[in-house]
Amino acid sequence: MANNISKYVQLNDYLLLEYEFNKDNSTIAISEAYEAITHLGTKQYFNKDSIGIQNNDLILNSVPLNKKRTNWFVDGTDNSDYYQYFDSSTTITESNYKHDTLKIHIVSGYNFDDISGFLLQVRADTSTNKVDLSNFTWIKQVIGNDVLKFSSNALYLGNRFYDKYVELKIPSVEELGGDTGTNLGQALSIKPLSDVHITYSTIPEIDNNEYIVNEIINVQLPVSSQADNFNAFIAESVEGDYIEFYGTWRGQIIGNFIGDIESGKIKLYTSNSPNDNYEAFTEQYGAETAKWVLMHELYVYELIPGSELLTQKFVFTQEDNYLFPNYFRPIIKNADIATSFNI
Repeated sequence: MANNISKYVQLNDYLLLEYEFNKDNSTIAISEAYEAITHLGTKQYFNKDSIGIQNNDLILNSVPLNKKRTNWFVDGTDNSDYYQYFDSSTTITESNYKHDTLKIHIVSGYNFDDISGFLLQVRADTSTNKVDLSNFTWIKQVIGNDVLKFSSNALYLGNRFYDKYVELKIPSVEELGGDTGTNLGQALSIKPLSDVHITYSTIPEIDNNEYIVNEIINVQLPVSSQADNFNAFIAESVEGDYIEFYGTWRGQIIGNFIGDIESGKIKLYTSNSPNDNYEAFTEQYGAETAKWVLMHELYVYELIPGSELLTQKFVFTQEDNYLFPNYFRPIIKNADIATSFNI
């Protein structure tokens, strides 16, 4: 069974977007699902009774008020108020479906005191336009414990700790692409291999359930790419008292593939969102300079009754010897009282 793949995007100093693509074929039950046609002619998908599950309930969504998608309506208390902006709304009968997961990781200590909230638009391509899979809206008077979660292990990435997150689920964009065999696929009519289009915007203030967005950040993620074959391995060694870790490609140690990645024979980009800058790189740094390296970050957490402490951080940039594992032996600083540790 394939593992799910997460991709991370730093939105600003306080928020980190994680998009987890469903690759393990797991499904979840769909509560009431709807396809609405807005007064602007756009198609918007949402669930009812999904708070704490998909978190894509209509009261956690906004509706665009203009074609430029700068002005929005949000209520957060009454579903019926949204229908003044829908030309139609149709129930989609579907019991279970693969879902992707989005998380907005929130840096430790940040409580959105400087804004009223944020809008996260998640869209996919159809043959004529884009369908809105979620217009998830964080407004502090609505978000509760069912939506905001505290991490059991704080995420440490980019020299920041993220100790809480907001999570929502949408039907898998990869699965929906070209799906004509299910009611959900037929209703949303998403093109095969559509990218996931994500727009993050802040909400400075809300006036009479309407707002104008600010700080607009656009993200485009391919549902499938060569880079999905890249992964990492870490485990206790069977040959000694230490940890082994290394980069992998298609489940194998990356040494046999790094040359093809370096030369561009294996391309780590897609035609939808090209990122091939080999020529510019060579002109600036020279043909012999390595274009790809592996960067490893290892963290040791010691579990002490009542808390979990980050006691060691090991950062290693690997530029050669890709055919062989790397080794690491942790130092347990609180070995006398720690009940366990995680790496």
